[in-house]
Amino acid sequence: MENKFVVIAGYGSIGKRYAALLLKKKFKLIIFDPKISKINYKNITFLNNYKKLATEIKKRKVKTAIISSLSDTHYKNFLLFIKNGITRILIEKPVTNNLNQYTKIINYKKNKKIFVTTHFKWAALNLNKIIKNIENKNNLGKPLQFNTEGGANCLATGGIHWIDFFVKHFKINDNQIEILSNLSLDKINPRGKSFFNIGGSILLRYKKKATAILTYNNQSRLAPLQTLLYKCHALKFDIFGNYKIYRTEKKLDNLKITRYGVPKLIKEGNFLGKKTDSTKIVLNNLLKGKNPLVSLEKSIKTFKIFIAVLISDKIKRLINYKMINKIIKKEKFGNKNLNFT
Repeated sequence: MENKFVVIAGYGSIGKRYAALLLKKKFKLIIFDPKISKINYKNITFLNNYKKLATEIKKRKVKTAIISSLSDTHYKNFLLFIKNGITRILIEKPVTNNLNQYTKIINYKKNKKIFVTTHFKWAALNLNKIIKNIENKNNLGKPLQFNTEGGANCLATGGIHWIDFFVKHFKINDNQIEILSNLSLDKINPRGKSFFNIGGSILLRYKKKATAILTYNNQSRLAPLQTLLYKCHALKFDIFGNYKIYRTEKKLDNLKITRYGVPKLIKEGNFLGKKTDSTKIVLNNLLKGKNPLVSLEKSIKTFKIFIAVLISDKIKRLINYKMINKIIKKEKFGNKNLNFT
């Protein structure tokens, strides 16, 4: 890139990670965070005022930006960037906590023909392709159910990544998903007191042939553990790529499905190796990519599914996704700022 300046809005844990990676690549940074008074580093210009930020972007002719601030500021930061000449933007997940703003960002991207991407960890790491290779090599057959369970990882912060994985891996038509949820909204989110940490359970059902169950307990600190169920196998894996494959006895294969067996461990390994940091991947895509690695158009579907999760909990009944636009309008969720990040 000719212009070696990059602006980062939001200097929390994710913003610091991007900053460290960019400094290694010899970029000069403009860090913007109204909640911080100052930081002292070489090659970093620190600002906490919007007017000064706009002036600095124009002065340095900055073309690249990362938005890693709290979700309720994403849209404001995005507008400031595009109005001041920035043409390549990475927005951390969630793109925004407001559906109408999400749609506006997509329209800006199309109309102004700018590069805008977001960060879904498992999409960036091609997890569904990795799992598909494991399924094919080990003759696991067709996946029937996906479960993820853990502690206070938040169904919005962490669980939404697994919803995205489920939709991709099971090749799901969104309009045929049914959603039921029972949530626990707790004010323990480390990102701020105004944001909930969402625990509880989500059921996603597709054509009554495939299901996903997400269950997180806000009283536990355990990292999520994932399970994929097949006719005779089970694949269990953690967020670090460690996996185990289990199988029922082969002598049961031709018996009725109700003749169940206890699966035994037949294989284990790690499918990620050293390739665990998706921030490096999405950052390189931002700096050099011709096309966004994770598109806003696809990610908004996952966002709308999560809105359906919130609505299902509110109205206490099953929701059919093909009716989601009518339900969002009825429940006034379109222009509502949702308290998660």
